[in-house]
Amino acid sequence: MGSDGGPVTAEFFRRLCRGAVNAHHHACRVTAIDGIAEDAFLAYVLSRRPLAGAYVAATTDQDGTHVVRIRLYDADGLMLQEDTGLAAIRRMIAEDRVPIPVSDSARGTIEHLAPTAAEVAE
Repeated sequence: MGSDGGPVTAEFFRRLCRGAVNAHHHACRVTAIDGIAEDAFLAYVLSRRPLAGAYVAATTDQDGTHVVRIRLYDADGLMLQEDTGLAAIRRMIAEDRVPIPVSDSARGTIEHLAPTAAEVAE
């Protein structure tokens, strides 16, 4: 998981990480990199194939409205589209099939990395 590190994206990023640790009800290890540029984040993800990723960023419109963008990437670094996996994720959310841990022992973990650590690892 990656984020632009802004205050608007902080809660979205935290929740996305917490949900990802239980993907398909498995205890997953999530690497969280807050405050990294999207291109550097994608380079990091691609260097660790097969690894999917999600990136959260926000912009502010002229009227002060914040727009949060969440992009999901497959293991090849391609952004998910409606016909390449995004529709299936939307359907799972609509059907309330969100991942939850089956027990505390099945709960995943979140490893936080500094943006510089991810950039150095490229």
